[in-house]
Amino acid sequence: MMCAERPIGQQTLPSKAIPNQARQGPRFSSSFVAIANTTNTSICRQLMPPPTELIVGQMNSIILILLAVSVISSPRLLAQKSVDYRAFDEGTVVIGQLGVPLGTVVQIDATVVAGSSLRFKIFDGKYLLKVSKVGASSVSNPPTCFFRIHPWDEVKIAPDAFSLYELKKGKKTGSLSDSEIAELERGYVGKAFHLLVYEKGEFSGVPKGLPNDYRVWADVGFGFETHLIVLRIVEESGKPNSQGQANEKQSPNIEAD
Repeated sequence: MMCAERPIGQQTLPSKAIPNQARQGPRFSSSFVAIANTTNTSICRQLMPPPTELIVGQMNSIILILLAVSVISSPRLLAQKSVDYRAFDEGTVVIGQLGVPLGTVVQIDATVVAGSSLRFKIFDGKYLLKVSKVGASSVSNPPTCFFRIHPWDEVKIAPDAFSLYELKKGKKTGSLSDSEIAELERGYVGKAFHLLVYEKGEFSGVPKGLPNDYRVWADVGFGFETHLIVLRIVEESGKPNSQGQANEKQSPNIEAD
């Protein structure tokens, strides 16, 4: 009868099993097996490491477990960077989704996209712009941007279903069914525009630490986001827009760069 040495492999620390591994204690990579042959039996005896090696091994395992727990539990905390609000002054340039500094007026080519296609419930009934060209440059990875218009402007482009209803019907409504929205979106979703826009940014969303009895609204988590402000329609579906052409003559210094 032969007695083989117990194989000892590397220890792994899966995130869900770390507490159990800690309770089991460390494994050791060194062992010694003494084999004594007798006439009828073989006796296997595994000798424990010296006390000093045992202590060092336990300490190394504990340190490894603590490091694993800290990395798994707070990866975002390690990557966070604090920035004072006063850093966002005129001397700071923030590059937006368009690849130009926020607040830069520029012409873009874009197509209307339905928010429902993004598979987020809170985007239903909203419309976005998929930008294919910024100034004279094509975009290799087209961003899909939310957009708004100034309330005093009469730009004939709608950021949401209710604005689209008012744009097409000439009046407002307080409710829309799915079938009505689908009908409104015909000829609008997928439509191409050449627009004059600028991009702005803000912090928004649902903050952490709200009281338990406070009513939480439907939104994304609190964070920084950007959106486009549409100033004018220069061209619509490849056809020059009369309003856009007239406005361009009034703004000869705007370059499509």
